Amino acid sequence: MTGGLAGIYYGIENMPNEWIEIIARKDDIVNLATRLETAIAIRNQM
Repeated sequence: MTGGLAGIYYGIENMPNEWIEIIARKDDIVNLATRLETAIAIRNQM
C-alpha cells in the first residue's frame, strides 16, 4: 500500500529500481493501467 502511494506521489521514474523489480504481478498492473489510460483518452474524445 505504501509503495503504491509513493508511486502515485513521486512517479514511478523516481522510485528505486529494486522496488519496481519486485512488484508482484507487475505485468498485469502495467497492462491494466495501459487499458485504463486508453479508456480515459477515448472518453475524453467524446
